[in-house]
Amino acid sequence: MNEDNKMLAVKKMMNRAILLCGLFLLSSRLFSQNNFSIRWNVYEEGVIVEENPFNGSFIIQNVGESTILTGDTIWYGYLVEDEVYDLNFNLSLYSGMVLDEDFAPGDEFSVSNVFEWPLFWESGDTVSMCATVYGEGIESYLEIPYTGDDDPSNNLTCVQAILPTYTAEINSIDLINRIYHTNDRLFIEISQKNVRTSITIYSLTGSLVLNQVFEDVDGKIELATDLFTRGLYTIVIEQNHQIEHAKFVF
Repeated sequence: MNEDNKMLAVKKMMNRAILLCGLFLLSSRLFSQNNFSIRWNVYEEGVIVEENPFNGSFIIQNVGESTILTGDTIWYGYLVEDEVYDLNFNLSLYSGMVLDEDFAPGDEFSVSNVFEWPLFWESGDTVSMCATVYGEGIESYLEIPYTGDDDPSNNLTCVQAILPTYTAEINSIDLINRIYHTNDRLFIEISQKNVRTSITIYSLTGSLVLNQVFEDVDGKIELATDLFTRGLYTIVIEQNHQIEHAKFVF
């Protein structure tokens, strides 16, 4: 074999080795399994918590063998009574963080979220409140939760949360006289006139429909009916530091 043929054979071997190495690294990246764990910042798993505000902060740790690269997204949120919420309590939505540095095995980061309980559930109820990490990328929650995670058993941490009790004094203020609607307008008649009035309305699923402040209300608030579909709603009204909440059917 002459020198030219020897050099050509050596180059082919080197190229083949480089290709095999690249394929190995690519396959490791494609088929490696992630493993994330989650824990509350201040609560122990399974305890009963009666706090408002509630400290919904948690810590996510990479307990797997894969490094999650800068620019990838880790997805997480809450499960309340097995219903999916993001950190702002939007139903069936998810929260996430785009990594600004590699997330290596053993690394962890904290997600801070202290909140007042929204009025989605009955006063004084006890609910299952869980923080969960879905994993890397939208495929981790899009169809089957925790897709791509090697051990989903550590992707959830839960407590039993006792919701605040609204006192009889607040509930008996009777700020709302009547709620009714026509074809294109919803009317809320209130007892106190010419005062600053805050109105918040939630759907039956807990989605925020309206959060608005009205100045110098003359006794009646009008809203467009295109905000609503048929169903049950919760309304929270605040005037002069007094709060009343009620339900109405549209």
